[in-house]
Amino acid sequence: MHEPDDAPQPPAAPGRPAMTETEPRVDILLAEDDDDLREAMLETLQDAGYSVFSVPNGQEALSWLHEVEHLPSLILLDLMMPVMDGWQFREVQRVDPKAAKVPVVVLSAMASHPAIEDVEYLKKPTKVAPLLALVARFCGPRASG
Repeated sequence: MHEPDDAPQPPAAPGRPAMTETEPRVDILLAEDDDDLREAMLETLQDAGYSVFSVPNGQEALSWLHEVEHLPSLILLDLMMPVMDGWQFREVQRVDPKAAKVPVVVLSAMASHPAIEDVEYLKKPTKVAPLLALVARFCGPRASG
């Protein structure tokens, strides 16, 4: 149901831009179930000048990718999440005609590189400089304020 333009819109959750007819472009989709880590990464990336949409699991990430007109430049993907983990997300994403176009960087505390094809990998806990360097490769550099 479409609400009239003058109807009040609910505020967007932190890290989640409000969906409007003139949808803002989002640079990064962040799928991370740890609330504190997700909030810290969100703030770090936003402080660096990136637009970020965050979700707590792979299922919400897939749903969001199908709702938006403009795909993000990058997905930052945790592996260990409830509902749909990173491995399951990646299996579906790789064969999805729309979502498959978006590059993925896996974030994991695993001791060794996880067995997921065609992704970059960052070990958690992630330091800011390597995170921003990798993000800049996919999204371009931003001027931090």
